[in-house]
Amino acid sequence: MICPWYKQGYCVSPLLSKPSNTVTSASRCLGDYKSCRYYKDSSDSNSNDGLAKFMKGGKYKITSLMVAEVYAHESPPASQCEYFQVFAYDGKYYARCAIKGQWLTVSQSKLCSLYDKCPYRE
Repeated sequence: MICPWYKQGYCVSPLLSKPSNTVTSASRCLGDYKSCRYYKDSSDSNSNDGLAKFMKGGKYKITSLMVAEVYAHESPPASQCEYFQVFAYDGKYYARCAIKGQWLTVSQSKLCSLYDKCPYRE
């Protein structure tokens, strides 16, 4: 069983001040995670624990996990695609694909700006 606080290689336990990959271990996070000092039963937490959530217009969620370098841009990313959306949060910029309905990583955003053909367009 996988630890509920293990997300994309990061530990997002509410016991940590921010998501971290320095405390993750495959043997623990993907196995006996209840013995981990950062494990907290999710039923004990309220809605404010864990990842702090930011709502943009009540529709799109930017979580603190996304603040990691995987999603955060220092300057606004650009693309000619009409489905490419950019949101600013806490001094960083985040790209979202309206067709895919998901946030784009930095590398995916760069591909959107480089190529005119997109597999998600009709």
